[in-house]
Amino acid sequence: MFSQDQQQAEYSELCSAFRHYSGLRFAVLAVFFGLLGGAVQANVSAAQANQFFMAIATKAIGLLMTLAFWFFEYRVSSYILYLEEQLARVEKSLGYIIYSGRRSKSRLLFIKTPMITTVIYGLVTFFWLFSFFAT
Repeated sequence: MFSQDQQQAEYSELCSAFRHYSGLRFAVLAVFFGLLGGAVQANVSAAQANQFFMAIATKAIGLLMTLAFWFFEYRVSSYILYLEEQLARVEKSLGYIIYSGRRSKSRLLFIKTPMITTVIYGLVTFFWLFSFFAT
């Protein structure tokens, strides 16, 4: 077994990593929306200028960009779930309940952040796929 000091050091590192990936999730979402706006604007401009190839290229880039960000979100979510498990394990041995005791009794308990981001990326993916067949 690890000593109390080693467990507290591990707990501190786990907390730092958890905060990092939790913040990264939303920072990446902000970058995604900025790039999404640029891709939509480029697509609209290309369509208005009757540049068929450019319109198709911007749709393809938008779709690939969305799928890449969605995959990144999936990986970040898996890291966060792993860190939650590790935090619960270390908290149990230290007698803490900071992260493991934070579950609220909300009426919207079934709605979790990965579910919301999956809906967002899914809708944007549908938008790009629809745009391929709309024009």
